[in-house]
Amino acid sequence: MAGTQITITEQGFDGALAAFQQLIDRGQNLQPALNAIAEYLRGSTQDRITAGESPDGTPFAALSDYTLSVKSRNQDKILIERGYLYNLVYQTTQDQMQLGSTMVYAAMHQFGGKTAPNSMIPNKEIPARPYLGISETDEVEIIATIGDYLMA
Repeated sequence: MAGTQITITEQGFDGALAAFQQLIDRGQNLQPALNAIAEYLRGSTQDRITAGESPDGTPFAALSDYTLSVKSRNQDKILIERGYLYNLVYQTTQDQMQLGSTMVYAAMHQFGGKTAPNSMIPNKEIPARPYLGISETDEVEIIATIGDYLMA
């Protein structure tokens, strides 16, 4: 009788089961992978601030003439005067990661809005210049980092 035959045996099943169990166990605590991702995203975000673009690659809105007239340093840089937005912080747990800025004005730059009457630039509309977020390149790196961690 001609043909193809496939025989399934238990041989190797224990090894596969052990590998799946290791994968499940590592997935219970992703903190090492999330720490690596947070470090990567901190650098990626700092690079975006320097490049003057949002995570999707959109350039930041230009500075107004008024802002340029009162800005004391780095006049050619958007979101950079003293570099405080570069000081990003993160927290991780077994299943979560948060990355952001502790600067009070960070949300104004991320989302835009109207400045306070007593601010450096009083009563002015500030356009949103989103710098926090995940780019397509970041997404690829995140997936690779998690995959490497789970398969280690």
